[in-house]
Amino acid sequence: MENNNKPGADNLLQVCDIYKSFGDNAVLKGMTLSLKAGEVLSLIGGNGAGKSTLMKIIMGIYTHDSGKVYVDGKEMTAGKTTEALSSGVYMVQTATADGKKGTEYERGREYPHRFYQTTGGAS
Repeated sequence: MENNNKPGADNLLQVCDIYKSFGDNAVLKGMTLSLKAGEVLSLIGGNGAGKSTLMKIIMGIYTHDSGKVYVDGKEMTAGKTTEALSSGVYMVQTATADGKKGTEYERGREYPHRFYQTTGGAS
């Protein structure tokens, strides 16, 4: 997938050169990606690889140390969850209240949002 650091009108989501550390632990080191309408993107990695951290930055739950996040070409303000939500960005947890894992389909829910993350740990 081709990525550049310029926001494009054809990108639903663009993450440019994101860095995030927790103390001395550098979790994200220059993460860059883009997502266009109709594309499917998977984040795959081991525990501690930064997948959830990246999603929480996109959602505005965490602030990033440097870099930029764009939704529909508009730069998102770091740490502003309400801005992400109003732009159609949602993060959906897949673990149920009783701790069981399952897909949104299996639990009878439908999320019509443009993109979101599901988490629930390794199978």
